[in-house]
Amino acid sequence: MTLRILVADDSSVFRRAITDALATLPDVQVVGSAPNGKIALQKVLELKPDLLTLDMEMPEMDGLAVLDGLKQAGSQTSVMVISAVTLRGGRLTMQALEKGAFDFLTKPQGKDAAESKAMMVRELAPRLRALSHRRQIRDILRPGGAVVSAQASARAVVAAPAIGRPGAVRMSAGKPEVVLIGVSTGGPAALARLLPLLPKDLGVPVAVVQHMPPIFTQSLAESLASKCNLRVR
Repeated sequence: MTLRILVADDSSVFRRAITDALATLPDVQVVGSAPNGKIALQKVLELKPDLLTLDMEMPEMDGLAVLDGLKQAGSQTSVMVISAVTLRGGRLTMQALEKGAFDFLTKPQGKDAAESKAMMVRELAPRLRALSHRRQIRDILRPGGAVVSAQASARAVVAAPAIGRPGAVRMSAGKPEVVLIGVSTGGPAALARLLPLLPKDLGVPVAVVQHMPPIFTQSLAESLASKCNLRVR
């Protein structure tokens, strides 16, 4: 499955850098680029790419406005934010993830162009694999797809006895000492929906594991703190 990708960034240097990095990956086709948010939105609606790589701070329309425009248009294009490693960049990225961005990566800071490109390829590859897998699942569940097989598989899993099966989860009686939540791609958006549902008197600590730079975890904590009954830090 070839992923069709549109690159949006106001820096021509970075548009070229990410295009070159994408060109080294299998099953990827860059279908165009855009120097500002307004053109990016127009090209997404025209070209209907699978993925838009989106800079947050651009002229005409910033990244958040582009996400709003895509939602209003009912676009099915996934969005991956390309963010600066700054406190402002972290805050904008958290807002973008809550608005539906698929994932993010930070702009590389290698000692030269070759190292920066290698860093970008290393970060892009697993994200694109995850996106491809996600789109395949969406196609299966779409009306007219292999829904019957998926439902049959789900019923088989539910019907199978858990006790004695290797790797089965065994729930112990009594109050847990801690709640541990591990999240990866799509984690911030999921946390923004889940954690506000937890009551202030939950009575046990909640630990969240989310892989991202320290400045971004600070922004994530601030964002969640504004929504949750629990204290977040």
